[in-house]
Amino acid sequence: MDLTTYEKEVLAGKYGEGNALAMKIQVGIGETFDARRMVEITRAHVALSAQDADLWFVEKLLSKGARCRISPTVNPSIDLAYLNEHLFQIPKEGIEIVTATNEAYRKIGATLTFDCTPYLQQNIPAFGEIVAFSESSATPYVNAVFGARSNRESSQSALCAAITGRAAEYGLLLDENRQGEILVEVTARVEDD
Repeated sequence: MDLTTYEKEVLAGKYGEGNALAMKIQVGIGETFDARRMVEITRAHVALSAQDADLWFVEKLLSKGARCRISPTVNPSIDLAYLNEHLFQIPKEGIEIVTATNEAYRKIGATLTFDCTPYLQQNIPAFGEIVAFSESSATPYVNAVFGARSNRESSQSALCAAITGRAAEYGLLLDENRQGEILVEVTARVEDD
């Protein structure tokens, strides 16, 4: 991959071990998909899942000094108060994982929106804007409705993109992969009562 001077410096550890790890992961993804280069992103969204892996990954990056260049919004892992009040009691271990994950994401620089539709709040990309979203409903929405550009990132790759400010340029970030293949014509009259 052709990396910029900044990207090479991040990868070499000039901005800390955590940022270097995040860039290494991003470059690895790019190489896997034969990306030619990295591109700057302006927004990110991370889908949390209340799993041990979420906590392990963010704590690994935090322990190496990583911080987000771009503050990502996050999905709700789970709504502890609602579930405890209305459905069932969550085991103590589950509460501890969710609480620790939320705190770790706050420390690394995430905006704790706890919303899987970030475009209904403050994370609203514009046409052509390159973003890194990991929510399975938000990614197609921002691509199709707003005309922003995002691949379906994993939680980990979206967090790495938020830390580095970069994503590998492949898939839906490329013009040739954004051409419609189906034309839908609606002939019904739409009326308002």
